[in-house]
Amino acid sequence: MMLLYKDGRPFTLNPDNINETFYGTKGIVYRINKDECLKVMNRKIPNNFFSEEIFNVFTSLDLTNFAHISVPFYDNSIIIAYIMEYLEQSVENILDMPIEYTLDNIAGIYSDLLKLAKHLITAFDLYHKNVILCSSKIVVIDFDSYRKLTSFEEALLNSLNNLMYTFRKLYEEALIKKNINFDEKTISGIPIKSYLDYLFNTRCFPNEPALVLKRKFVGAKTPMDLFKINR
Repeated sequence: MMLLYKDGRPFTLNPDNINETFYGTKGIVYRINKDECLKVMNRKIPNNFFSEEIFNVFTSLDLTNFAHISVPFYDNSIIIAYIMEYLEQSVENILDMPIEYTLDNIAGIYSDLLKLAKHLITAFDLYHKNVILCSSKIVVIDFDSYRKLTSFEEALLNSLNNLMYTFRKLYEEALIKKNINFDEKTISGIPIKSYLDYLFNTRCFPNEPALVLKRKFVGAKTPMDLFKINR
């Protein structure tokens, strides 16, 4: 498969410039330098491409919690590869971070999703495997599967549901790392699974989800303070 620039010039990836290679279900990511990677999408998967309209929206908006993208590459006039900011995960466990780390990042990602929803774009593929937990913020990656819906409300609601699902799964994985069983109970007698349901119930988040969560986090310095186990 040949990758082409917008003007039709061929792009050649020099194997000597590839530092690392990551294989995903929908494509391959090549780290091409310290700060950038090239994602090439699997053309064998139906409808697996980056909408040019959506790509242009991403590059035009000032999104604080999304990885920066640049330079699309084409095959048969369809974007099937692009350059993306390369980031490495540096947070070992989100539950040990200050509570503000969760709240600020939910607020930041929600603000970005709101900007996208104004263009009717919904975060179709936002989930816990598509975020990088950096020390300063959580960054969303792999948003080439995002799609347009018919209304702002529909786009935002779908994105909000996926945002809360993402953080619920991040918390679940963090609890598993600490060998905490979801059937165990907190010191207040609430099963862990039920407490997660309470924290990230999407029906409670009509807007500004960080403000709603902040009220649930009162008195906690870290999320782990919320999950003290009755053993």
